[in-house]
Amino acid sequence: MTQAVYEEYEDYKKSLGQCAEELRALKEAHQREQNRLKYLRYREDSNNREQMRSTARAWIEDNREEYNSYKRRYYREKKEKVLEIKQKYYQKNRDVVSARQKRYWEKNKEKIKVKNREYYQKNRERLQAYYRAYYLRKKEK
Repeated sequence: MTQAVYEEYEDYKKSLGQCAEELRALKEAHQREQNRLKYLRYREDSNNREQMRSTARAWIEDNREEYNSYKRRYYREKKEKVLEIKQKYYQKNRDVVSARQKRYWEKNKEKIKVKNREYYQKNRERLQAYYRAYYLRKKEK
């Protein structure tokens, strides 16, 4: 009895091994087929891309002025958009900085006035010479 069960178990193990081998072979075949299809799609896409490129080149050669106007308009719009974003960002930043400066001024008004007075007194001659030269240059123009 046990011998029959053991043989049945061995047969079952062998059939499982065969199934596993078949499954592995099927997976490999499937993978090869997928790779082949992927390669074919890639080749077809690259051919299509090359064909589109050559068509585009031919159109550009035929319509050079129109192409240049498209290009100019594209880059002009791009530049305007970038400038708009920059201006928005800088304005926001400027508002933040000016608010910060205003708070600082309100907080330290007296200290700043004293420092400015001291600086001016300390550098009086140099500043007067600078302003004198500046106004003389301005008058000459």
